[in-house]
Amino acid sequence: VIKIATFVRNANDLMTLKRLQGFKFDKVRTCIIGMGPKAWPNRVLSPWCNPMSYVAMDHQDVSAPGQLSLALSLRLVEGPEPRLFAILGGSKLKSLSPAIHNGLFRRHNVSAFYGAWPTSQLDQDFADLDALGLHGFSVTAPHKIEAVKLMDQLDPVSQSMGAVNTCCKRDGSWHGYQKDMEGIVRGYPQLAEAQSAVIFGSGGVVSSVIAACKTLGITNLKICARNVDARHALATKFGTLQGSLESACDEDCDVVFWALPVDDEAIQLPRPTRGAIAIDLRYGDSSGFLYRAAKLGYSALDGSSMLQHQALAQFEVFVGKKSDDGDLNFLSELMKQHVQQ
Repeated sequence: VIKIATFVRNANDLMTLKRLQGFKFDKVRTCIIGMGPKAWPNRVLSPWCNPMSYVAMDHQDVSAPGQLSLALSLRLVEGPEPRLFAILGGSKLKSLSPAIHNGLFRRHNVSAFYGAWPTSQLDQDFADLDALGLHGFSVTAPHKIEAVKLMDQLDPVSQSMGAVNTCCKRDGSWHGYQKDMEGIVRGYPQLAEAQSAVIFGSGGVVSSVIAACKTLGITNLKICARNVDARHALATKFGTLQGSLESACDEDCDVVFWALPVDDEAIQLPRPTRGAIAIDLRYGDSSGFLYRAAKLGYSALDGSSMLQHQALAQFEVFVGKKSDDGDLNFLSELMKQHVQQ
């Protein structure tokens, strides 16, 4: 057996490996293996393409970059060839989505694998990953708006918002969905009592926050952001108030959303009404924003509930199977374990 192991830099490299696997050599078998964090599509499908597959005895015992564990590989080969999914994000992508979706696949006995794909070249990588046969994607910053033009069809929510966070291929066409809004509505039932909100930030997730607020009847909305053009565009599109980051301190509000990527102690928060809540759309470590909000009297919540509920909505789109009552508890425990690690 001739073994060829090469580092995978991008999706086009995976296409090269796939073409090489298609060659037939007279009386010679080949084992074509990708290496590196972007090699996982090749590694996952290796048992269906190569005469042998190299794995690690344990996930902590990896001897080559990109190597899968023996337990994971054995689980995948128990069923049909797995469907592949990924989260598309920026070059510094860090997400719990692979752990969440692979956990759901395992729990529901679905033959599928979900990996991370950081990219700054969305158009090219999307085309190559599509050609490789990936079935669906989660989309996160900074690609939620850009991904819209890659879809053949959009659901009404993503069409009205001009952003997608879920892509799934059906009958040869790419369908785009917006499940962030669903994650907010389902994840924070406390919002049903709110009448006013201030949103910090103007990135791709903000349109989902606005749509969720309007769905819940929160019509007194103000977008506070540093980017004048972006906040003005959002305010014009959705019919909301808008202003600088500094202008938020003049407001009294029932809920404040933090959609900025970093903490900024110089930004003064609005005055909380009785029973007001503060939601940091980030998750994991305690944030400076939530600490300051709690001191002012807000009930402080992070983005975990949004992530869990939008992930369950994505899972249903990806596999065409309803989640069950135990899935939410399963995800809560899974996230606690990963955050502690």
